[in-house]
Order: sequence, then structure tokens, then C-alpha cells
Amino acid sequence: KNMAFPEMDPDTGLPREVKRSVHWSCIIGESGFWPDAYGVHWDMHTKVDGVIQPVDFNAPIEPWLNVEYLRERLPDWVDQQAFSFLEDGVQYQADLPYQIVLIPHLESLQYGVKPIFDEMVKQQCLGWYRFCYGFKSDPPVLPFSLTVRGAVPRASEPLRPRPTADGGAADRKPRCDSDGVQARSINTASQVPELWDNSGSDSDSDEDRGGSEKWPKEVKPRHSDMMINLSVLMNAAEELGEPIFFFTDDASNFFNQMKLAPSEFGQCQTLLYDYHKNLMVLVQEYVMAFGLTPASNIAQRLAHMIVALVCKNFDEVEDEYMRSSGTEKEQRWCAHRREVARKSGHKEDRLYCLLMYTDDPMGGLVGVRRMVSFLICWTRTTKLARLKMAIATKRQLGCSVKWIGARYYSLGMVVVTKDKRLKVLQSLMLLIKGRLDCGELRSLNGLLEFIMVVLVLKRNRMAGMYEPFQSGREAEKGPETMPKVNTLMKQTSWAWSTEMASGCAVPFSEALRGIDVTDSQGRLWGPSVQVPA
Repeated sequence: KNMAFPEMDPDTGLPREVKRSVHWSCIIGESGFWPDAYGVHWDMHTKVDGVIQPVDFNAPIEPWLNVEYLRERLPDWVDQQAFSFLEDGVQYQADLPYQIVLIPHLESLQYGVKPIFDEMVKQQCLGWYRFCYGFKSDPPVLPFSLTVRGAVPRASEPLRPRPTADGGAADRKPRCDSDGVQARSINTASQVPELWDNSGSDSDSDEDRGGSEKWPKEVKPRHSDMMINLSVLMNAAEELGEPIFFFTDDASNFFNQMKLAPSEFGQCQTLLYDYHKNLMVLVQEYVMAFGLTPASNIAQRLAHMIVALVCKNFDEVEDEYMRSSGTEKEQRWCAHRREVARKSGHKEDRLYCLLMYTDDPMGGLVGVRRMVSFLICWTRTTKLARLKMAIATKRQLGCSVKWIGARYYSLGMVVVTKDKRLKVLQSLMLLIKGRLDCGELRSLNGLLEFIMVVLVLKRNRMAGMYEPFQSGREAEKGPETMPKVNTLMKQTSWAWSTEMASGCAVPFSEALRGIDVTDSQGRLWGPSVQVPA
């Protein structure tokens, strides 16, 4: 309530920052349940002859996305688990103790109490949430764990902050129930490898048991991937005498467009304040939340599926065009690229590329006609898949677009944006002066790592920057500890300052450095970067 109605600062006219005065948490374990009820997940709102029923883990869900269309168009898609998450609901695969876990929200939620509540009210109509006001005596599911919420601002919608979920809150400060069982977080439990008996014996020793990773490796597109693809298209554009255009789009509430399996309902509930009714309300979540460790992996796999779907649809449009209206130059270029395909094993004769970093797609296309045709295909495909897209201001089209922190130009250049360079310069000056703490240094290093990927720099550019994070060094004392800045760190910081003060731009071809990708006639034969499958 204090976050929803903060005290206003008369000097600035802005709300004062709300500081939490009570760090209360509550973990209820086995001793808090009736013995006959313990161990069963109860659906408190489903009763037969007045008797509360267990949660039906096999109950069907109503997918938000058009799974039938996706199945029809991608019948041989290799990631069948992603399809099962769409059809049967997402499972975090987190084996949590049988407990009720009540942990307070993050202080950052104060910047979004009202707008986040209002947005959840709207999304309740979509079947994404259910509001339970009488949760003290009649909660939706038992046991349950509260989702620890925070809020981060959106660049294009400052009055509509993005709700986040802190899936690791239960581990940050060890908490035990009255029986001495420690609470575990979804982030940790979802990453513990499954164990099975590999010998047929009853032994539980590590030697007699094998482990498997629960999740496939998360493969996100990199700037170098896009630069390689655009290098191929630049070569084609030069041969065909056509311009190159870029486009970007954004999926709205991308994570929320995947429904949860019934087995996850007890792990995903949010306690919010209804400032209209002056009441607390427990929100049962039916959709995947942004901020949980497994959610990023699952969302990226959905992104790969969407890219493959759009590419299949547009390939059919392009094949028909080539058969009926393709120019001699286009036919010749495509024939040359089919020779590359015989080496790479992928489709290489596309005069376009498309990559999607979670909910942020970017495409590059050769020619005006092809750009228009692709936009029609993209719009039709997303509508048929029922993919909910963001507001129009988040879309870009033309010869220059910004994608995941870098700006692309059809002249063949990619540039680190000015806001990121200024932020790095400011942090570097503070580090050199000894006024940057370990938490801020960690953020700076993350930003420098991003810039290294964009500019295709070598690892030695980070020399000394991670020394405060080594075992026994300053970072172990907490993020607010000031690191000892030695000579090597200062030299690295000055080198980065010089880099940031320059243009911070590289040609697309920089991603091909050290690779022989041309034939005897100077044509680019290198393969493009394909969607993981």
C-alpha cells in the first residue's frame, strides 16, 4: 500500500523512494499441514460432494498460440519438447519441497504497483491470471509459493513498467520451515540434473548413478551471426544492383504467451495490492513469467520456432516468384548459392535473413519488392500463429535500425549506440578514480562484454577487469565493496575509454575476419547462419 500511494517530495514533485522497514518471510512445512493432507497438491476451488480435490496435473490447457497451425506447418520440427510446452503447458522441472513460501517483493516493485496491477486486471480477461480476494481462508492451490515481483522501466513506454519475477529469491537468504527443511528457489531446483539408477542396484552413490541436464543449451543469435548473414546479402545486393532494407518488430508480453502446466500452479502465485478496493489479492498465474531461469531458455526456443515458420512461408513465396518472375541476375546468384548449400547442408539461396533474440526479431532483405512481400508474409504468419505483437512504435523499417543494443546501417556498418558508449565512459572514469563499487563493476563488465561481441574484439581487452571477483577478493564482501584498482585495470580502462571516444563502428565483414569465404571470382561463398534445429 505504501508503494501504491508513496509520499510525494514537495521539492521535486516526484514520489519519495519507499524503503522496506520489515523483511518478513514465512515458510510453512510438514508440521503446518494435517498429516492426512500432507504430500498432496490440493485444488482448493474444486470440490466433489464438499470434498476438496487434488490438482489434476493431466488437465488440458487452452494454449494462447495456434498450436495446430504450428504443427501443420512444422511437422518435423526437432524440438518436440517445445511443442509439448505449447500444447500441455510449460513445466519448470523444479522439484521443490512441500512448503508454503511467503517472501516479500523486491523494492523495485514500488515503481509499478499500480500499472502492473491494472495490466494484470486486463490480462485476466485473456485467461492469463485469476484474482482470489478470499485467499486467507480459500487460496486457489495448496501448498503455494509466492512469486517475488519487481519492476523495470520500458524504454518506449515509461508509464508501463515491465513486471519481473525473482526466481532465485528463496536462495538469496537461506530460510527454513519449522521442521528445518530449507526452501529452494525455482531457479536452482530447475537446473539440478535429474538422477537415475544406471546399474539396476539399490546404491545411491555417485558412482552408481548418472545425471542428465534438464535443458538443452540455450542458443541465442549473436551480432556476429547477423553480420555474417548481412555480408552475404551485401554481396547479393551489389551483384543485383538492389538496395538492402532492415526491419524489426517486437512481441508483446512474449513470455506470457506460453501457458503453464497445472503442475506449476502452486509455484506461481503473486500477492498484489488492489488500490481500487484497498484489498490484498492473491493472483493465480496461468502463464510463464519473465525473470525465471528456465523461462529464458523456453522463450528462445519458441523464437526459433517462429523464425523457422516465417522462413518456410516466405520461402514458398520466393520460390513461386523465382519460377514466374525471377530476373536472370537473381537466378544466377541463387544458382551459385545452391552450390554453397551442397557444402553447408542448409538452404543458402535466400535473398533475405531473419534472426530473433527472444522477443526481438530482425530481418534484412534485398530489394523493395522483396521487402514489401516479406512484411505481408510476416504479418500474416504472426496473425495465423496468434502471436500477440507490441505497439507500432516498437517497429522499425528502413536503411538503419537498432537491434539488441547496436545500430545497423545498410552501408554495411554496425555501430555501438551513443547511450551505451556514454554509460561506459562514465563508469570507466569512476573506476579509474576508485569510486565504482563491485556491483557497478560487474554491470560495467557485462556492458563491455556486449560491446566486444558487436565490435568483434579479442578477450585480452578485458585484462584485469575480473580480478576483484576472484576467490578471496573484494567482491566476496558484497556488491557495495570498493575494488582495489591496480595498474593493469587502469590501463585496460584507459584503452576502453579511447575505444568509446572513437566511432565504435565495424563493417559487417569484420565477422568474417580470418575466414576464407570468397571463390576465384571474388564472390562470397561462405554459408549464412541458420536457425538452430
